[in-house]
Amino acid sequence: MKKDNQPVIPDVLPILPVREMVVFPGTVVPVTIRRESSRKLLDASLAESKIIGLVAQRDAAKDNPAPEDLFGVGTAVVQC
Repeated sequence: MKKDNQPVIPDVLPILPVREMVVFPGTVVPVTIRRESSRKLLDASLAESKIIGLVAQRDAAKDNPAPEDLFGVGTAVVQC
């Protein structure tokens, strides 16, 4: 943690694709996890760090989005 209680964002973040949702810095939002791959990502990454990246999908119908299916900008989030 930095002096002002802001977490230090790692250079590499696990990315969680989100459907039909944009998360802005400084907001508190619930995130519903339905995909098994998303649950595995959270189980593996949150044990090490409470910070992940949320990035909106371009097409919410895609079940397994590739990097090119995601927007180029996301938000680093901290699990509460």
